Amino acid sequence: MKQFSQLLEYVNTLEIIDAHEHLIGEKAHLGRYLSFYDFFASYLQWDLYSAGMPKELVWNYPKDDAEALDHFQRIQPYWKYVQHGSYARSIRLALEHFYGIKELREDNILELSATMNRNNQTGYYDRIFNQAKIKYIINQSPEHPFDDPRFIYGKPVNFYNPADLEPFLTAQPNANLEDYLVHLETELQEAIAKGAKSAKVFSVFLMKAPNQEAARAEFNALKAKKETSLEAFQTFIFDQTISLCAKYNLVAAVHTGVWTDLNKQNPEVMFPVVERHPDTIFDIYHMGIPFVRSCGFLGKSYPNVNLNLCWSHAVSERMTLNALDEWLDFIPVNKIIGFGGDLITVPEHVWGMLEVAKENLCKALAIRIERERLDVDGAKEILKLWLHDNPMRIYKL
Repeated sequence: MKQFSQLLEYVNTLEIIDAHEHLIGEKAHLGRYLSFYDFFASYLQWDLYSAGMPKELVWNYPKDDAEALDHFQRIQPYWKYVQHGSYARSIRLALEHFYGIKELREDNILELSATMNRNNQTGYYDRIFNQAKIKYIINQSPEHPFDDPRFIYGKPVNFYNPADLEPFLTAQPNANLEDYLVHLETELQEAIAKGAKSAKVFSVFLMKAPNQEAARAEFNALKAKKETSLEAFQTFIFDQTISLCAKYNLVAAVHTGVWTDLNKQNPEVMFPVVERHPDTIFDIYHMGIPFVRSCGFLGKSYPNVNLNLCWSHAVSERMTLNALDEWLDFIPVNKIIGFGGDLITVPEHVWGMLEVAKENLCKALAIRIERERLDVDGAKEILKLWLHDNPMRIYKL
């Protein structure tokens, strides 16, 4: 398709804003042993597990060559079942581009590890991210801030379970709920001082309306070391976090869609939340996959809601492509953020994720051109909005 080629050539000239990652800093990365599994651990391991791989291998990063070889031998029977899916595609692209490997085999696993570890030197991140033309990365990692000015801090989620709350209760054993709200605001102020532009919450904790008295009862029960679910407390605190985002001009980044029980991740739960918080800027993650239409209408309906395609291209290229074609019918194009890798591992994988995203975005727009709903210049303008201008504006970079 001629239009697709034109758009792809253009998109490769753009500076990119990577609007969601969980990467560790380069200094921490330099101290790690790297292997093929650093590519698999985001997120192919879950497809491997679904295909039958033993669960103990899911987060089992090899620590040396012997473990890497053993790990691959145990995984290999399941790799053939997942190697052509969307999770695998960005990995395969990166392995071929950076390492000349078209197929992972037992006889090239250790050669790959040797090259990865040889390349893992100061300046490694810059080499890869400069090649990808990535200008900024909105990154949620407890290690932040990094020395690299490319990384923009996003405050990671706190689940407010008993283990998370224990340090506070130890320091302030007589605290009440209001004291904890002061602590919550102080934490957010500290994150802002480190450069935070966003705070992350999960839709699963926003399924019910906040109830302050129920939250207080659960907080007091936890202090008294009584059995309690903390569900009302978590809902109330997440809702308070969203209010504080408006107060401090932060973006409320919201996980919706695929992960564990889908009934708890439907973006439809966000409609009343957004109604309660008209002054908060929302960035709704992951296209709400598989609830792409509900997610689309959430973005369409409210001027303070933006839609982020982070991770969606990797979950399913085709679902994302089809949804984009529909979204172009009814969502203003300044509401959409086109890319975020949502990775925790090697920067080469970010490059691979971005390649898939660029292809997908260009295909969606080329389809519109072919149907005479758009011209090439209009499509180029949209690509720049999705991959650069929208996240720059939404996150005030």
